[in-house]
Amino acid sequence: KMPEFDTPEMNRVPLEHTVLQVKSLLSELGTTTQVLSQAMTPPPIERVLIAIKKLYEVGAITSNDESAQVSQLGRVAANLPVDLGLVKLILFGHTFGFMVEAIVMAAALSLQDVFAMPSRLFMRNQQQYIESLKQNFTQRFKYDNGCYSEPLTYLAVYHAWLLSDKKPHTASKLGLSYQRMLQLDRLVADLCRKVENHMFADSAKDDKQALRVRRLLEAAGARRSETLGRSRQISNLFQKDLNLLRFIIAGAFAPLFLQGTVNQNDSKEVGQAGLNQSRTITLSKLSKEAESEQTLLTALKSVSIQHTAIHKTKAKTLIEVASVEEEDERSAPTLVKDISFSCKFLFQIYLSSKRTIVLPNPNYRPGSAESEEITIDGLRIDRHITWRLFDATQDVMTESAIVVPYHRAPISNTSDFSGSTRHLAVAHSVLATEHVIR
Repeated sequence: KMPEFDTPEMNRVPLEHTVLQVKSLLSELGTTTQVLSQAMTPPPIERVLIAIKKLYEVGAITSNDESAQVSQLGRVAANLPVDLGLVKLILFGHTFGFMVEAIVMAAALSLQDVFAMPSRLFMRNQQQYIESLKQNFTQRFKYDNGCYSEPLTYLAVYHAWLLSDKKPHTASKLGLSYQRMLQLDRLVADLCRKVENHMFADSAKDDKQALRVRRLLEAAGARRSETLGRSRQISNLFQKDLNLLRFIIAGAFAPLFLQGTVNQNDSKEVGQAGLNQSRTITLSKLSKEAESEQTLLTALKSVSIQHTAIHKTKAKTLIEVASVEEEDERSAPTLVKDISFSCKFLFQIYLSSKRTIVLPNPNYRPGSAESEEITIDGLRIDRHITWRLFDATQDVMTESAIVVPYHRAPISNTSDFSGSTRHLAVAHSVLATEHVIR
């Protein structure tokens, strides 16, 4: 049964920004808890105290109590329409000379995913849904370019958007949501204006970073007809030092570090069959129709999965997939030796369809006894990376806290066949349940 009313926003969203606003504007009316207690639906005192503690930990206020004063970071954070971690990202960008890059990444991470996301709710045709899913995944793969980073992916996407004519068909071609890209333009422009007003003194408004922020503001606010004429100016707007950008992102989102452990329990069947581990998927729990080798391979071809070898055991089917052109288009060196593009795409279908792959049965004919579809309920890859929360100060993992990345994120369903056993990552935010963190 649905509740009669929605939970009040003050009781379901983080209170850090609200506490900063109260301290900055309403401190003469009493302590933070006293002011918020006058709201129509006052938040629990415990949540207010947790927000104060978080603000102190990041340096937005001067002490961990209600008498604390707002620091310089806090004053900036109170005026920017993004959460605290993203304010830190902008400040780190300012410190290290990557202000415009930080503004774009902060804006993109504040909004819904800018990529167009196909949904089974609106696409009843399975083949159409999978084709849209492939376009979505291919564009993410292209713009991530082996960096395994959502912020860097969004930065590359926005650069391409600024160089385009900003028309709906162009957004569709890039695999993007047109309305969300316009929303991103507006937020980038808003952040540029507020950064200029609150972070650059009058004497500094002509320095190199301030001028780049102004160029970004002009590019974000440019009309469609103006963007192509400024392509040369826009092409040099963003810097390409990926290592320094990673350092800035890690510093801004600390201490939400993750440690990835490579699963060493590989299936022996792949090696015994002489198959390429990084191109081999293990299928199990096949429907009766899919148990036929020819039927299964023909069905996989309908979603652009070509095979180079197949090996069947009593309970499993191992398929070595062919290479595709997307794997040859990356210009940057990858951080891990991952599974192939086609294997990752098949995993996207698997997770997007609630861990069941449904494919058209090539043998089905109207009136025949054959089922219209075949199903695959089990899919596995070797050397999969499992992520857990990591305490960098103690060099230990929180054993109980498994982190499951958003299944469309670059680090989702990542394997490593390079021989490495451990990887580190950082998260912008996590959503915890009793057993799993996402």
